[in-house]
Amino acid sequence: MPQFLFTINVCSCRNRAGVIGLQTSLSLLEAGYEVTIVAEHFPGDVDDMYTSPRAGGQWRSHALPGQEQCEWDIQTFKCWKAIVEEEEKTPDLLLERRSGLAGYESNLYWDDPSHSPEILATKNQDPSNLWWAPYVPGFSRLQTPFPSANIKAGVTYKSFSFDPPRYIKWLFRRVLLRGIKTVHTKLPTSKGLPHALHVARAAALEECRREGRPFSIPVLFVNATGLGARNLVPDAAVHPVRGQTLLVRGEAHRIYTHVMSAGTHLSNEQIAYALPRNGTGTSLVGGSKQVGAWDTTEDAQLSETILQWAKRLAPELCGDNGELDVLSVQVGLRPGRTGGARVEKEILKGCGEDGDDLVIIHSYGHGGSGFQNSVGSATKVVNLVEEHLDTRK
Repeated sequence: MPQFLFTINVCSCRNRAGVIGLQTSLSLLEAGYEVTIVAEHFPGDVDDMYTSPRAGGQWRSHALPGQEQCEWDIQTFKCWKAIVEEEEKTPDLLLERRSGLAGYESNLYWDDPSHSPEILATKNQDPSNLWWAPYVPGFSRLQTPFPSANIKAGVTYKSFSFDPPRYIKWLFRRVLLRGIKTVHTKLPTSKGLPHALHVARAAALEECRREGRPFSIPVLFVNATGLGARNLVPDAAVHPVRGQTLLVRGEAHRIYTHVMSAGTHLSNEQIAYALPRNGTGTSLVGGSKQVGAWDTTEDAQLSETILQWAKRLAPELCGDNGELDVLSVQVGLRPGRTGGARVEKEILKGCGEDGDDLVIIHSYGHGGSGFQNSVGSATKVVNLVEEHLDTRK
């Protein structure tokens, strides 16, 4: 199971250092804290349970009006906009040094808006009134013809698509440049969170001894464990949301997303998309949202269905033979959580090595919203850290 904790001096632990853990580490470093990451896998590693590199890669808010995640998503949008604008000023920057973010027109379609939670939450159940419409440039209703006869409504707006493996490597470079400490180890989940924190602290201490540098006792721990929180915390509300995507040759001209009605082969997921990966000559097409599914092997029938939907959404990806050139198939497990992401402080009384309290700030369960939640969620963690430290003065 994934675990990722980090210390402040923060200790961050996770078996796979994903976008939530890396962005939170970066935000803490930028706020002036010393951070140590304890993880089994880091960007560049391959593992079935390492979700972030297998993500789709676009900004599209899944939050409903009034939810805290709304602010998280807008903070991330603004941050990404600034990153893209800065990179546009340096056109000679090598591809491998870029974030992988790029601005695109985005088309979002619905088969049946009257059954879509995000549309039901709008004034007059009108897609023009989506809560995030005022925050994104170029938002407007789309008119027919649509790519599929089943589509009843659509909107267009300016958004971001990105290459997740490149983005998390870019984040990792940024935290390394800011002096983050890394500890490669696998944390146990069977004996509970306090035991895992003791193991993380011991691993960090051993790393300091090996490198001949002083050890800073962690003031608190940040728990960005993703799916690992299910057993580690433990939190029974955490569950996998299986996603399957295909990397294909060619870059789609824009972002395409199709929210479908129940009853298709993608019944549990209800979504298809085509996402260009700028500068790579590839696009990612998908997808699936299978709640509670742990299987990370390819579903061949689902792959074929995804290809058929991609042909309609982004015909520019088809070759002369009318087919898409599939380069690879990815299956990942999003860290879902009933009730939404958990970002809050918890104090485990008397669970420290010397009988003192363990202070933990949880940040997990973001599901398929991890990337677009990341900056705002990390900001909340920083605020929680500062509030806790203020109470100790």
